[in-house]
Amino acid sequence: MKKIFMLTLFAVLMTTLFLSCEENIVTNGTSGDFVYSAINNQIYITDYVGTDDEVTIPLEIDSKNVYCIDENAFEECTTITSIVIQESVSIIGDNAFMVAPLFLL
Repeated sequence: MKKIFMLTLFAVLMTTLFLSCEENIVTNGTSGDFVYSAINNQIYITDYVGTDDEVTIPLEIDSKNVYCIDENAFEECTTITSIVIQESVSIIGDNAFMVAPLFLL
């Protein structure tokens, strides 16, 4: 009886683990000057490769809300003087704008 219980418990745990891994679908891409990762239908901007002095973070990329500006995403972007961050952005990572001389709007 104890052996059957342990096997059942193991099967349930493995199924749960497998299903939770399936939910964390990660895709990477670029949209304009933004490099991003899409994780669970949310966009994480990981890098900016443009040279514009005024940048607007888009509300959505590929029909998914831009949720996060990742750590160091705009690091060393010395040409940017202003950036508009949409309301969908809930997280701004450490040093996301390190060295960028910004005026946040």
